[in-house]
Amino acid sequence: DLFFSEYIEGSSNNKALEIFNGTDTAVDLVASGYNVQMFFNGSVSAGLTINLVGTIAPNDVFVLAQSSANAAILAQADQTNGAGWFNGNDAVVLRKGAQIIDVIGQIGFNPGTEWGTGLVSTADNTLRRKLSVTKGDANGTDVFDPSIEWEGFAIDTFDGLGAHGGGDIAPSVTTTVPAAGATGVGVGSNITVTFSEPVNVSPNWYGIACASGPRTATVSGGPSTFTLDPSADFASGESCSVTIVAANVTDQDTQDPPDAMAANFTWSFATAQSFSCTDPKTPIHEVQGSGLASPMVGATVTVQGVVAGAYQATGGFGGFYLEEAQPDWDADPATSEGVFVFTTTPTVNPGDLVRVTGQVTEFSNLTEITSVTQAAICSTGNALAPATVTLPVGSYTDFERYEGMFVRFDQTLTATETFTLARFGEVRLAADGRLYTPTAVTTPGAAAIALEDENQRRSFVLDDGNNQQNIDPTLYPTGGLSAPNTLRSGYTTTGVTGVFDYRFNTYRLQPVGPVSFTAANPRTTA
Repeated sequence: DLFFSEYIEGSSNNKALEIFNGTDTAVDLVASGYNVQMFFNGSVSAGLTINLVGTIAPNDVFVLAQSSANAAILAQADQTNGAGWFNGNDAVVLRKGAQIIDVIGQIGFNPGTEWGTGLVSTADNTLRRKLSVTKGDANGTDVFDPSIEWEGFAIDTFDGLGAHGGGDIAPSVTTTVPAAGATGVGVGSNITVTFSEPVNVSPNWYGIACASGPRTATVSGGPSTFTLDPSADFASGESCSVTIVAANVTDQDTQDPPDAMAANFTWSFATAQSFSCTDPKTPIHEVQGSGLASPMVGATVTVQGVVAGAYQATGGFGGFYLEEAQPDWDADPATSEGVFVFTTTPTVNPGDLVRVTGQVTEFSNLTEITSVTQAAICSTGNALAPATVTLPVGSYTDFERYEGMFVRFDQTLTATETFTLARFGEVRLAADGRLYTPTAVTTPGAAAIALEDENQRRSFVLDDGNNQQNIDPTLYPTGGLSAPNTLRSGYTTTGVTGVFDYRFNTYRLQPVGPVSFTAANPRTTA
């Protein structure tokens, strides 16, 4: 539609408005009810309305001038008006009937003296619409910054009045899909380009460059909006740029020059990171590594595995343990195939195959995936066989190779420390009988040190999968701890299964099912 193309707020009554018709059709101003309104000193009501008369030819301008303006302005005028006109702090509106189609300034707001600063301001200056602007600002209440769409000239500059852009404007790109800077674009998306006017395109008028390589495309649409259907899908998580070649895009009107675009137009976008359960992933054993800490701390990874144990409920650990599907295990016995994922969404259950993207961290020496950005359940009901652990291990650090994994102890294990059972719900279990303070059974020095090392290698803490204290009833013994239902040192259990981890400076087994004890050391009768 029509829009203001020049604004003159000069000395005395040297005031004028130029209105541009950028269409290919003549516009009858009377028949369509075009008018100009002026809102003085921040008023919300128009103080002056001027109904326009005449016709504007295609790609031509119409000049409305104050009737007392100087001769240079009046020589270009198509219509004059002798009322009191706008100053720099007054909003000026172009309407089609009652519909606002362009505004200079802000209705209902008084900026004091002017909008803008310096030459690009509405007081004592001439403003010309930038040639890149192809439509008016129809929002009369938004903040007005003339520097965005206007160029400024000194007071009483009239040499451009009566023509906008030499009578024609070069075609330009007005909108694109995807938009510039867009992220998360689908890998199978098409590209849409809309121009400011109908255009002709010649071969090689576009270029699509991506990290995975260039793309050709099938072109459809036109003459204003074109769709590019790439010959191959984009890769996931890549950056692509599209260039519209100016010399190969020309307008269809006969008012030339300009004919072609003024300059190449380039924009970029990024495709979505694929999150399919069939996409490549980072094996959990690579995340864990063969040492005490992950070699990938700080890295963002996508892992996928079967839930070995879920502890997301209130009072739990705020996450779950994920174990690599056993066909994908590596051949290195020193690398764990399990890892803790610190997230409560989605809610998972043992046996779920889950895919997760997050950051590798070491939290109090427990390897975790935190800051989870994506997580999905791929399938449910997947079987997970426990890895068998035999005590004592060769070295205390050998426990690390089971961190986060579903394990089983086929040996008979003995409750050897129950002091924190009531408070923390935990009990230390040992192979080959109870543990004793080394110096109580051997001499201090090398013998005691060796026995302490053996104690550590043949025991671990059976935990309750809960971070809360003083839970009643406790998980152990079955039915909860009480005077008649106790769990004494010396009681035994066999075939214990659970998820092995490291918390509070010791290796622990988190339960995935009930654990029963045999009263192998009953209290003697008083």
